[in-house]
Amino acid sequence: MTEKQESKAKQIAAKHLLMSTGTLKALRNAGLAADRSIQLDFVFNAPNEKSAQKLVENLEANECLNLTVDKSGGFFSRKCRVHGKTHPTEVNEQILEVWIPWIVVQGASCDCEFDGWGAEV
Repeated sequence: MTEKQESKAKQIAAKHLLMSTGTLKALRNAGLAADRSIQLDFVFNAPNEKSAQKLVENLEANECLNLTVDKSGGFFSRKCRVHGKTHPTEVNEQILEVWIPWIVVQGASCDCEFDGWGAEV
């Protein structure tokens, strides 16, 4: 990763780590028990299809699941988003403190920006 990518990744990870407390609380309020394993859904914004495909290959190599690339917009305003899922895992603050920076770096190394995560309970 370049210095610029690394700096941006740190900013994005910090933002999402702050938001994760609220998301985790909402999941608990929706009935997610601390010992229950679920899949986390995640999304990235990609500047182009080439970067999106590079990210998909990287995430596949790291055993992420259900990876797709959605394209929208016209020829000159095309936007790409990468969607995927983790393997089932327990979700708690400690796991999120490790996973969020890791997933953000996966995107940043491919010039893609992590847009967030969620889960179905």
